[in-house]
Amino acid sequence: MSNKFAKGFISYNARIYLLIIFILIVLLSYYNWRMSIMGAIILLSLIYYNWETNRRRRIEWENYVERLIKTADTASLNAVINLPIGMVILDMSGIIRWYNPYFSKIFSNDESEADSLKAKGDDILDQDIKQFLPNLNIDMILKEQGQESAEVGVGKRVYKVIGRVLKNRGRLQDSRYLIALYWQDITSLKELQREYALERDVIAYIQVDNYEEVMQSTEDASKPLVAAEIERNLREWAQQLKGLLTKFAEDKYILMFKKRYFEALTKEKFGILDRFREIRVGNGIPITLSIGVGLEGQTISETAVFAHRALDLALGRGGDQAAVKMRDRVSFYGGKSKAVEKRTKVKARVIAHALRELIEGADNILVMAHDVPDMDALGAAVGMIKAGKVVGKEAYFLYQDTNPSLHEFVDLLRQDREYEEAMISEERALKIINPGTLLIIVDTHKPSFVASREVLSKVDKIVVIDHHRRSEEFIENPLLVYLEPYASSTCELVTEALQYLDDDIKMKEIEATALLAGIIMDTQNFSFKTGVRTFEAASFLRRAGADPTIIHQLFQEDIESIINRAEAIRNAKILYNSIAVSIFPKKMKNCYLIAAQGANALLNVKNVTASFVICEADRGVVISGRSLGKINVQVILEKLGGGGHLTVAGAQLNGIGPEEAFEELKKAIEEYMEEGE
Repeated sequence: MSNKFAKGFISYNARIYLLIIFILIVLLSYYNWRMSIMGAIILLSLIYYNWETNRRRRIEWENYVERLIKTADTASLNAVINLPIGMVILDMSGIIRWYNPYFSKIFSNDESEADSLKAKGDDILDQDIKQFLPNLNIDMILKEQGQESAEVGVGKRVYKVIGRVLKNRGRLQDSRYLIALYWQDITSLKELQREYALERDVIAYIQVDNYEEVMQSTEDASKPLVAAEIERNLREWAQQLKGLLTKFAEDKYILMFKKRYFEALTKEKFGILDRFREIRVGNGIPITLSIGVGLEGQTISETAVFAHRALDLALGRGGDQAAVKMRDRVSFYGGKSKAVEKRTKVKARVIAHALRELIEGADNILVMAHDVPDMDALGAAVGMIKAGKVVGKEAYFLYQDTNPSLHEFVDLLRQDREYEEAMISEERALKIINPGTLLIIVDTHKPSFVASREVLSKVDKIVVIDHHRRSEEFIENPLLVYLEPYASSTCELVTEALQYLDDDIKMKEIEATALLAGIIMDTQNFSFKTGVRTFEAASFLRRAGADPTIIHQLFQEDIESIINRAEAIRNAKILYNSIAVSIFPKKMKNCYLIAAQGANALLNVKNVTASFVICEADRGVVISGRSLGKINVQVILEKLGGGGHLTVAGAQLNGIGPEEAFEELKKAIEEYMEEGE
């Protein structure tokens, strides 16, 4: 009897008993061999009986296990068929091979019907699933090893689809693998998420832009009416939004409401801005609002920060508009009216004193303008070099010779030894930078527009002086910002600062002339965007020795420029009965100057209120926009990545030709006009 046999067919307890009997039989054979034979027969009988009993038990156990397995398979199959989620099995080509009844409900018009496929006829079987779900990405499921899940909309319901790649143990289509898709209805979850999102808090900071000016222009008897009308309109607006309005200053409010009401605001383009301009209860000038809206912050404090930044953007762009700051984007509404000029010079005095302190604490001064500088940028840079010298600091201007129209004036400037030494290259600028260097950026606030991004990145102390409407892109962490979009030019702002920088400032003729030339160029001889303070600054510069004759000679045009200007008028196309757009079909040498001159010339055409000239330059297509004030060319060109002012703006598009640029500009104009409607 082998050990394997004993273990397989004789139980452990029986082996002990049989072993004892075997030993007794051996001992008995010593005394009586006949009796030992009978004992051996009995032992063999017992062994057979034990083996047979174990065999029958084993057969019964195997039958029991087989019945249990069959029962489990049936239960599993029933469980799969009656799963409360949809399940469909596809072959590798996406053909439907099997599905459970719940899956059939997904495509049923009547979801309460138990077997909806009878309504469709079982045609869904052996059909490509992409006929029913064209957006289902089966390739992605295979690529992700069957772990890919996606959300799929079917009718009004949303399903989470989880895929698994299974081995095919049958011979279905001779395919080794099948794809199982499990469909979980998450419609209720999505609705709950949507409701949660709509219940998020939205915060809006509201400021009356010109409250002091409005009150000054209103008779005393009507001032309470104006204040009450402002309050009433804001309260009614808050009630429409089911929000809470709180006044925390004479002209400032904070409004809180739910996000579900925000969509209505965007649809009406913040109509509250228009309603305020129409208020007439004795006020001499229209009332305008600036609104900063913050939403999608992780906390209510972060949302408030978004709202505050949005208000800064709205005010920095001239007011009379709403800025909406979300986590990843900023949107603007309104901003189509002229910026309101502030009559007080308190801010200019404060800025001048702060600027003087920064210059006094610096080792040296480096001035930088935007790429391809114009006369306004050059004049402002000259003014800041003068500011540095007044305080007794070395001052330099990073000058890039990229605008031919400045050559004549730069030659005059270089005749002065101080400015010959002060105008340096980018390479030299990088060498003089040290931890105590103060960088003053003039005529731009966008880091992508500066003359040298490398210089900007290496200086920690930065001052920004600009007159363009503030955009979302802004130089990070400046020590001082003097950004006034109501000003005619950066030269006007610099001139005001110089007056308060030193009580008895003495200016050279070339310095005063440079600043006055910048003002004249940006105002088109005081025709556009000119306020009281513009003339005050010009008057100061004239007394300081500015020579109008030099400026007149600088602005004289050669015969080629006159011909190009005439060409711009000849090629012009009129859109919306008042917008002129012209294209120069060939690459021009002085593209920036020609585009600006052409746009100015088109404004002299009768009934034209805005003009755009497209010109091809070495580094792309240049678009120059001009307006008489009714149409905001800045808002239009911002859609193309540009910027500027309501009446003067520009943009540069890379990688496309003039005709493509015209189509892009046309779309931007159409969007602007639709928004206005």
